[in-house]
Amino acid sequence: MESSPDPLKALYAFYAAKGLPVNMHIDLTYECPLNCVHCFAKGSESVHPALMDTRMVKGLLDQAADLGVLEVVFSGGEPLLRKDLWELVEYARQLRFVVRLKTSGIYLRSQDIDFMASLGLVWVDISLHGGRPETHDAVTRVPGSFDKAMAAILDLHKAGIRVQVNSSALRFNYQEVPELQARFHDMGIGNGITMWVMPSETKGEAPQAYAMEHDAFVHVSLAMLQKNGGHPPHTDGYDLSEPLCYAGRSAMHVGPDGLVHPCVAWPVVAGDLKQQGLREIWFDSPLFKRIRSWFMRDRVQCKTCNLFGYCNFCPGRAFQATGDSLMPYPDACTTAQWTREAYEQFFGSAPDAPGKGPKDR
Repeated sequence: MESSPDPLKALYAFYAAKGLPVNMHIDLTYECPLNCVHCFAKGSESVHPALMDTRMVKGLLDQAADLGVLEVVFSGGEPLLRKDLWELVEYARQLRFVVRLKTSGIYLRSQDIDFMASLGLVWVDISLHGGRPETHDAVTRVPGSFDKAMAAILDLHKAGIRVQVNSSALRFNYQEVPELQARFHDMGIGNGITMWVMPSETKGEAPQAYAMEHDAFVHVSLAMLQKNGGHPPHTDGYDLSEPLCYAGRSAMHVGPDGLVHPCVAWPVVAGDLKQQGLREIWFDSPLFKRIRSWFMRDRVQCKTCNLFGYCNFCPGRAFQATGDSLMPYPDACTTAQWTREAYEQFFGSAPDAPGKGPKDR
């Protein structure tokens, strides 16, 4: 059984082939009113005070438009803590970007929703980490955050704004997350589940204590297979000629301090917008050039592994765990085995899935 083509992946591949970025993720602030147990974000502005001001962010948007970027993501922290957020969103729309806003939803007002609806092509991601207030609020450690997030989701949907609900499946909420996602799916609201927890630059391994263990991971994996129609992994051989990742190839991340990275999960600096232009960083950064030379076949310790097709490998997480973006790391190897177990339960079998493709050049 083959999965249907992914149009978003095709778009990223097209831009990557042209050497151009399709997506730019901008974190506007480190500040956040929530204190989520699993969050990897750096923390407050008191620790990282040199943020991009309005003029610098607008200049960045001008440069991104010149590069041909299609989509701009505003995130944080909580982007609604920026007093200039709506000015920046409007400016981005004037430059004809598709704008995506990632928020907790707790500060969204009715006038904000009306404003976004008037701009068109603005869509919103809101995190919800449980089907009950007590579960979500235990994750965020802020009482009342569930009710505010849920109200924002329903108000956005009613206003005709595209909204996606994102949930992190953790060891104490995993039973609720698939049911929550199914509820939104039935309502016609987009949804997604994150299955892993990233380490934090400032909190170390503390967030990892909330990552799912074996039974929870398999439970959620089976629920996702059921929801997605049971598409099997690359059991016929993963194409080793595919790019390692589209981060740094057709997407990039910009921190609140103006530092440019391949991705929010890949915290290696490619350039500094306070000293360089975006075009120079995108085309001339040694880091981006190196990333663009990597393909799946360069995962030399992984490509013959029978779990290759089940593995949700991330070069950013590999770098954080091992210091090498091409190396296997424990979380990937463990969850690949658990994923294979879920497929075996769902399909009745789970064949070996090593990487295959053209010979190494």
